[in-house]
Amino acid sequence: MKQRDIAWLVPSGKLMTQADWDFFFGKSLMVYLNGDAIAEPDSRGQRIVDDSFILCFNAHHESIEFTLPDKRFGQRWKLIVDTTEDTGYPLTAEIIDADGTIEVPARSTMLLKQIEPPVYDDADSGESSAEVAESTTTDASAEETEASAPTPRTPAVMNPPKHVDATPPPTTPPPTKADMQQAAEPYVDEYSDDYSNDASGAVDDYS
Repeated sequence: MKQRDIAWLVPSGKLMTQADWDFFFGKSLMVYLNGDAIAEPDSRGQRIVDDSFILCFNAHHESIEFTLPDKRFGQRWKLIVDTTEDTGYPLTAEIIDADGTIEVPARSTMLLKQIEPPVYDDADSGESSAEVAESTTTDASAEETEASAPTPRTPAVMNPPKHVDATPPPTTPPPTKADMQQAAEPYVDEYSDDYSNDASGAVDDYS
């Protein structure tokens, strides 16, 4: 358990197997968070060490008695969060030894903090050979499932769009007052000539 940063356990305190994961009626489990096996360093590259915790989840409609794991996870635990209480905290202090039991009410979560560190026997390598074999089998099953999954289709590569000249077209400056007067001169002259001819005819008629 020294190298595990997280472990999933059934309410009996044993590590979950692949069969436990596949059990359709599984509504309760424990999660062990090992504060002494955090792999990521801090912002300065230093090793991070934190407290260790156990979370007990019960989604069943009845209370379930949970058995804490053995001393390789921690010798003693203290209940610090109880979601059945209005405040979220237990009303009385509750200390539980390794392999001890705690009743988790229906549809609730309890959080326990490790208050005494784990103890490993000389014969212990951290995990029993059976647990290692089961973990290996579970990992192999997961790899087989991943390998048998259909390969996602690669989307067809579309032809890249043709190059489009992004240079904006040349702009024509607005006409000045002189330009407008120059453009209007032919029309003014023509109007003046017509007006003069009309006026001359009218004078002749009157005379």
